[in-house]
Amino acid sequence: MNRNELLFLTGFMGTGKTTLGRVIANCLGWDFYDIDREIEKDSGCSVSKIVIENGEKYFRELEKTKLIELCQKKNAVISLGGGSLIDLSNRKLCKSHGLIIYLKAELPIIYQRLRKKTNRPLFRSEMEEEMSEKEAMEKLTVLLEQRREGYEDADITIETDARDFGKSIDKIVRRIRTGKSDTRRII
Repeated sequence: MNRNELLFLTGFMGTGKTTLGRVIANCLGWDFYDIDREIEKDSGCSVSKIVIENGEKYFRELEKTKLIELCQKKNAVISLGGGSLIDLSNRKLCKSHGLIIYLKAELPIIYQRLRKKTNRPLFRSEMEEEMSEKEAMEKLTVLLEQRREGYEDADITIETDARDFGKSIDKIVRRIRTGKSDTRRII
């Protein structure tokens, strides 16, 4: 692998970007960065609070700045925010510096993984009430459709619906170590 030896993990919330990213980085002996956590460290507050207080546009500017900074690293796995690749310039930046892996899961599975997470304001209405499953699924569907093009532009797609990620992790690590980066592959 070349392109500065960076691996970018993209996908919707709840697809395993942080969990798998840490494992892959550990297997490779690389550093791991979660772009949202890095922004939170820099700003001293949560992504949710940044978006609520300053708006999504402001957050996306912070995200772009952090992504540019992280692209200067070598031998690193970077977990992108769920909406990072909506921005075409972010997509081009990632592609020019590393390999993008799309972690894909079906919406019902994403819903089950996220519905009880208290740090995700996704399933709250404007009145701060919990959304019904139907309302949440509608919201997830709209968000996924907005982000689909960015996700599908990845070099590799991994389906993360299954509970056993070991084989997928092994394939990724082997591919990185051997320098093979077949594009548009589904593992």
